[in-house]
Amino acid sequence: MSVTGQSCKAKVYDSSDKCNGRLSIRNPCNSATLHLGATNLKSCTDVNLSWDYPTSNLTIVIETPFTQRRQPYAVNLKGHCEFDCKMYRILDGKETELKFNGKSQSQKSDCNYQVIIKLQFPPTLNLFIFYLNYNVTKI
Repeated sequence: MSVTGQSCKAKVYDSSDKCNGRLSIRNPCNSATLHLGATNLKSCTDVNLSWDYPTSNLTIVIETPFTQRRQPYAVNLKGHCEFDCKMYRILDGKETELKFNGKSQSQKSDCNYQVIIKLQFPPTLNLFIFYLNYNVTKI
């Protein structure tokens, strides 16, 4: 599944476990958006993503089985940003930086039953791989 964003493509490669995926984005790329509702990951409540050679910006729109049923839910994000990585929650057009400090972050779905996050890395390669894991709970 490919998604185009400002002259780049984000692709989720499936693994043997349908709730795991590997992200790949062709360089150079300033910004990309990935809608997980257009992937097999939308049916999962425990998701493990890895992003090889992360650079620049990636916005991820998380959709879950609760999105399909129009039910509120929370996404419990587990990620570890190093090497000038930043993670933001986008809600009502505003970006709020998420600070993990070794803990997971719980983010409630918005009025569209989505959770939108933005990952921001330097434009030059600093990190070999980034892991983002989350589980979903009904509210």
